Amino acid sequence: MVLFSENSKRRGEIAEAHIIARLLEVGYNILKPLGDNARYDLVIEDNEGHFWKVQCKLGWIDKRYSGCFVFAAVSSYAHTRAGQKAGYGRRTYVGEIDYFAAYCRETKGVYLVPIQDASNSVTVLRLEPARNGQTKGIRWAKDYEI
Repeated sequence: MVLFSENSKRRGEIAEAHIIARLLEVGYNILKPLGDNARYDLVIEDNEGHFWKVQCKLGWIDKRYSGCFVFAAVSSYAHTRAGQKAGYGRRTYVGEIDYFAAYCRETKGVYLVPIQDASNSVTVLRLEPARNGQTKGIRWAKDYEI
């Protein structure tokens, strides 16, 4: 039985719930900003008392990247100015967060990726060895899974 239709906001909320549950399971304290105007979704506190800003993302297994899990490492936005048409763009999180936390529905995995390990558009984490045998420059999903 389906109670609600699923839209992108709801999918993001589901991903965030899975991420929060996993972070709690492994021992992080979690703070959630009031409202949704911050560039981060959560703040996590590690066992040494350090705080880290986290942006939650829903990822997917993309056929274009065989054997990989991907997530958008940018935000998309639209805005209007008085008397003008809407403008669309993408904005990175560089300098605004410390980590991405990405949830993959297909693997049920949660991945905590430092911002410096993410790309400026789509981040690709490899789940399976590459068919061509490539091993250099690969970001393995298992190295980020929590």
